[in-house]
Amino acid sequence: MPICSRCGNGYDSGLLSCPNCGRVGSRGASFFGARHAPIARFSLQIALLIAWLGLVFNVGAGIYCIVTGDLVTGLIALFVGTPYLYAQAVVFSHVSERL
Repeated sequence: MPICSRCGNGYDSGLLSCPNCGRVGSRGASFFGARHAPIARFSLQIALLIAWLGLVFNVGAGIYCIVTGDLVTGLIALFVGTPYLYAQAVVFSHVSERL
């Protein structure tokens, strides 16, 4: 929620100007206020690390299962688990960049 620098009132982020005094926002419509705490950012970084490690371990486990002869389990790990974990890691990466 942007706050007008002239009159000090908050207004809806969809508006480009303050409804009270009419001043155009200095940061534009793309500005969003801080909505996270430092602990939340740190927690997101840990979740991102765990998602990437899970992806690496899942690929390794799938290849290991295929090599040792458990073909069905290895293929399930590679073709079901890997896209899921990759998508989770990409989402966490995208959210982490926006903070």
